[in-house]
Amino acid sequence: MWFFEKMHSFVLDKLIYKLSSYGFEKHHLAIVYFSLLSLFFVALNPWIILLTLKIYFYTLPFVAPFVLIKKIRQTWMKYARMSFLHKQKKVLFEIILPKELKQSPVAMEEFLSSIHVNPGESTFIATLFQGSTRPYWSFELVSIEGELHMYIWTWEKFKDMIESQFYAHFPDVELLEVEDYMNGLEADLEKLGIWGTDYKLTKSDAYPIKSYREWQLDKLDSFKNRDAVTDPLNSVFEKFASLGEGEVAILHIMFQYTRNKNWQKEVEEEIESIYKNRSQEITDLGDPEKVVQGWAQLRPQDYDLVNTLRYSTEKDAYDVGIRSLYIARKEDFKPGIRVGANHVNLFRSFEAPHLNDLKGIVHWLAGFDYPWHDPKRKIQDALRKKIIDAMKRRSYFHPPYVFKPLVLTTEELATIFHLPISRKSISLFKHKEHYRVRPPSNLPT
Repeated sequence: MWFFEKMHSFVLDKLIYKLSSYGFEKHHLAIVYFSLLSLFFVALNPWIILLTLKIYFYTLPFVAPFVLIKKIRQTWMKYARMSFLHKQKKVLFEIILPKELKQSPVAMEEFLSSIHVNPGESTFIATLFQGSTRPYWSFELVSIEGELHMYIWTWEKFKDMIESQFYAHFPDVELLEVEDYMNGLEADLEKLGIWGTDYKLTKSDAYPIKSYREWQLDKLDSFKNRDAVTDPLNSVFEKFASLGEGEVAILHIMFQYTRNKNWQKEVEEEIESIYKNRSQEITDLGDPEKVVQGWAQLRPQDYDLVNTLRYSTEKDAYDVGIRSLYIARKEDFKPGIRVGANHVNLFRSFEAPHLNDLKGIVHWLAGFDYPWHDPKRKIQDALRKKIIDAMKRRSYFHPPYVFKPLVLTTEELATIFHLPISRKSISLFKHKEHYRVRPPSNLPT
């Protein structure tokens, strides 16, 4: 028994941990280990296979119906949800900017608060049988050979709401309904190089990212020269604007009303943890033999963090999925130059040591760092086709591509996507004057 315990400890702590540092997945290594261990025990006692089969045979009639019912329910829900989503007509608005913009990111946050609605999942009948779901939207930034475009994607039934609320907060900006630029994009792997990733938070949802208020972008009116104001989003604009001939970059920020309240509980737990870690055990003055918890000795940065965490719980929150795509002709494809700086570290300028960060290191084509991950590149080629399909569908919360969403407040979401502030950044986009307005066809002649 002692030998097996030592061997088990050695395999888990040494071999699996060591091999995982070379790119092998821990769960794959664990499966291999337990498979070999099972074969070892079978070699010691071959009758163990027969005993296992007998257990499965006698328990199957009791377990199988529940497993089957669950599987049928999951399959039906997937079908109903995909059918419902397919029936929804979609609308894509391009945001046409004026030469100078007066609004700060506060306006974008207010716009996000105004569309923070939860229709669609009214009853279990609507959800279970009709597949209805909460609406979701997508903020999009697209660079076509360095020319930038901003879009809002929505369902047609919410078209009027999006327009009215957007114009209420951005009266000088125009929403132009356009054809979806993703429609003509196909994953032709012989002609195109494709790379894409989703983003995750490096800490729990309880920790917010650095907000635009910390750059004082909510006080733009007090600055005499808006062009001298530091806006971290300018870094994202510049990275996308740096693309050359034959290159395209796309960023989708998909979001929907969140029903996840756990993140607020996590915030309270984190605050309690901060106080607990900063408190010391002291001797009770009334009873020298008794040790009690003393007052927490918080540092100035601890006070700032606690206040930031508490402030975030006062905001509306969204489930958020963030995905970026880099695509180019084979001869112009530059993954070594574009992927690391422009995509994996796209939100690098938003980093703060005591808060949260966004990293493009999950799903799709991230993680294929070693040759043995995909020797023949078949997995990557399949994923390239799937990510194009996922981008067309804006699929993140619902089938066929479902991932665990981030939870971001309206302030955080307005931080990573708002209209450009400086004239230099605005110049990277097309303006109203560049679009020729056609006269109505029914004018008298």
